[in-house]
Amino acid sequence: MALWKRAKTYFVDITAPDGSRIRHTTGTTDREKAKEYHDKLKAQLWDLTRLKQKPKRTWDEAALRWLKEKAHKKSYRDDVQRIRWFTGHLRGKTLDQIDRSLVDGIVTGHIDGSDRTKDLYVALIRAMFRRAMREWEWIDQVPAFKTYSKGGQVRVRWITEEQAERLLRELPEHQREVVLFALATGLRQGNVLDLSWDQVHLRRRMVMVDHGDTKNDDALGVPLNDIAMAVLARQHGKHETSVFTFRGKPLRSANTRAWREALARSGISNFRWHD
Repeated sequence: MALWKRAKTYFVDITAPDGSRIRHTTGTTDREKAKEYHDKLKAQLWDLTRLKQKPKRTWDEAALRWLKEKAHKKSYRDDVQRIRWFTGHLRGKTLDQIDRSLVDGIVTGHIDGSDRTKDLYVALIRAMFRRAMREWEWIDQVPAFKTYSKGGQVRVRWITEEQAERLLRELPEHQREVVLFALATGLRQGNVLDLSWDQVHLRRRMVMVDHGDTKNDDALGVPLNDIAMAVLARQHGKHETSVFTFRGKPLRSANTRAWREALARSGISNFRWHD
């Protein structure tokens, strides 16, 4: 029997008949109750195997696997923070117990921020459940989690071609190239800054954005026009892995003082990179 104790609470550690590892809390500090939970869980796993049914996976298992697989994400720290917050409410619950009403109650009852902030938290759970269904095959469907900012005012902001030309003239060279490439491809800020040479296919005139780095978690192929190709030609050879650099190091931020000052000199106000 695989029972172990941490902070007075007992945990199970079982290898299921299909070879997968089940490791989570029993939710009790009583050893006899923990043993009873262990034995019942083990029996259920054998029954599920015989009936070829999917075992019930917990939030804790999903959170751990997600963090292991997404450790490369630029927003990894945000994921860690939000998962820790959700774990305070969902620890020990199986994925089939987590539905729209439960998540809505947690989010509306404990987040005082804007609807946009609520959507960021729910977007993470939605992505985790989508992966649990498509990649891990743990569940058969994804709950229709609520979107809070839907129907609200949508920010519509853009700059004219003349304004863009003024801005490009005011930017320092390393940022000018990044902005020019973004204008030519329509890629998001993070995708441009994180672009590496192994994503660039010059002969095909295309860059590939990995599925974990796109907004909808799908891989994306972006065609390159002559402007984008010219930018890449000027960057080639500056760094072994990263496309965009500053003083020999990968460029990590675009919303800098130089960016803001260039906007001011160009006479452009109320404008963000995402616009």
